[in-house]
Amino acid sequence: MGRPSVARLAFKNLKRKRFRTITLILAIAIATASLFSSIIILRSVEQGLESAVARLGADLVVVPEGYEKKASEVLLGGEPSTFYMDSSIVEKIRKVPGVAKASPQIFLQTSSYLICCEVMETLFIAYEPETDFTVTPWIESKLPYVPEEYVVTGGGIPVYENFSMYIYGHWYVVYARLHKTGLRYFDSTIFIPMDLAYSLAQESQRNPRVANLTLKLGKISAVLVQVSGENATQVARQIEERVPGTSVVMSSSMASNAKAQAVTLFSSLISISALLWFANLLMISATFATIAGERRREFGLLRAIGAKRSDVMKLMLYEASFLATIGATLGLTIGAVIFFAFREEVTKSFEKLLIPFFWPNLDTLFATAVVAFASAVVMAFLGTIYPALSAAREEPYTAIRYGE
Repeated sequence: MGRPSVARLAFKNLKRKRFRTITLILAIAIATASLFSSIIILRSVEQGLESAVARLGADLVVVPEGYEKKASEVLLGGEPSTFYMDSSIVEKIRKVPGVAKASPQIFLQTSSYLICCEVMETLFIAYEPETDFTVTPWIESKLPYVPEEYVVTGGGIPVYENFSMYIYGHWYVVYARLHKTGLRYFDSTIFIPMDLAYSLAQESQRNPRVANLTLKLGKISAVLVQVSGENATQVARQIEERVPGTSVVMSSSMASNAKAQAVTLFSSLISISALLWFANLLMISATFATIAGERRREFGLLRAIGAKRSDVMKLMLYEASFLATIGATLGLTIGAVIFFAFREEVTKSFEKLLIPFFWPNLDTLFATAVVAFASAVVMAFLGTIYPALSAAREEPYTAIRYGE
């Protein structure tokens, strides 16, 4: 019996028991879609965190002691928060061996008087243009001149260069826009020069028509640090020793901690995917054991007319492979359609959880699809191999007399 006839017979057997075939296909499809979704979510979070750290450009972030978590929420999740320390620490940090660059930033309250456009939950961050290495590298377009008083907007804010924004009682020209990154810290932020932030804070104390900026002259929120050829952990330890009252957060640690939180948060999804995979493995095994019992006489007759034991095994494995192929393809299609249909909702949900979510590229999607598809094939193979071996080992005469 040649391979084509075995495959054809397997296909006919599946068509003969349509309800059972459809049930198995749907079960495999659900398990595949669940696994595909779980891997995509975790990979997207991982890429979002990696992208956030890479675009931040800082190896270390120095913050007031006790505000490490708040700083991570601002830098990775774009969550508005305010905390301050004295700006004199910047020069102390620059003197620490191994520090290549140090640039301060100030995290300001969201203005409730932003009337230029509909921008919800906008971050305001003051930066020092002369020393900055976080904002300016990501400028996508800018004016040919530098206005006297200006702002730089994230790529997610619907404005354009030379646009005027009303902020804390004044109109400011949009000097530049950043490239859209998919990260809230960059996309939903209005960056203003540090001198302007102090000026706005002082004026807000005197102007009852604008929100009160609780920022004192000479205060900053964080110092972003680049390390040059030194061990970042050692540099962080030296900064904390030489600059009392500060804590140092390593960018890699921020990403690792956030990733661990995401894994914990979605552990139920991972567990459900694993449970579905194992449950389907058992179901396929039980189903093919039943099929083998129902078709003992058929297998015996096939052996009696010249079929080999390997042909009986191939017949059952072909049936399992057909089920796995159709079910996995259906599952991947469903998973992809759902993800792309609810892409915006998924992204917003992760933003609310303060988790950077970066949609994977086509290569990652393809690799994930291959892994999910392969898992379905392995599941079907493992579930079928024992019933197939049992059916192949039985002697033709015994199988033919079954049920008499």
